[in-house]
Amino acid sequence: SCGDLFQNVNFSLHRGEVLCFSGLVGAGRTEVAKTVFGALQKTGGSIYYFGKEISPKRPSDAIRLGISLVPEDRKEEGLFLSASLYSNLMIAAVNTFTKYGIFQKTKIQSICHDISRRLHLNTENLDLHAENLSGGNQQKISLGKWLVANSKLVIFDEPTRGIDVGAKVEVYNVMNSLVKQGKCVIMVSSEMPEILGMSDRVIVMRGGEVMAEVDRDSEHFNQEDLMKAAWGGKLDD
Repeated sequence: SCGDLFQNVNFSLHRGEVLCFSGLVGAGRTEVAKTVFGALQKTGGSIYYFGKEISPKRPSDAIRLGISLVPEDRKEEGLFLSASLYSNLMIAAVNTFTKYGIFQKTKIQSICHDISRRLHLNTENLDLHAENLSGGNQQKISLGKWLVANSKLVIFDEPTRGIDVGAKVEVYNVMNSLVKQGKCVIMVSSEMPEILGMSDRVIVMRGGEVMAEVDRDSEHFNQEDLMKAAWGGKLDD
């Protein structure tokens, strides 16, 4: 639990799956994600990560554990707009690529270029400032820094809001590749086609509480039932 933001949210997450938190705006979905990431402090309950109890008090704690968050508001929370693409991509991996107090610049530059090509950025110039990119490419950079850091758990909060169709496909491709690598993916989404297309399991929230948990092979894995749960309706067993 986290104050009045959400209560009694119990869930498990498995390697190689996409777990989606859905519901109406204000349901508590983002707050759950930010608590796992250490951006909000839990007031009760426990978080177990690969079999060990963790209690991240700040995002840096979560990052060291291999947990990352691609935020909904990329400009305010996901990017340094006045910094270079290179700086944005490497920022979460500084400690990983520092050995004996020496920063392995050549190695991380190579990795950053590989990631930028993988994300199909429209530029090879990583000295370009992030503010000069389109919204879709900014989202790719916001995601790309966690690929550089090789995170084990990636949390996507409204991953394709406000970006064009082509960029959406790129983000979905990255999510699918993470799953194939056995990584863990949590997605917070309000987009029903995205929820139905990408999720292996959906947790529907309302007013800070879980209303339903639906697997992809369930008869309730459809737009009508998921929206019914989001509005507070009970799903038949």
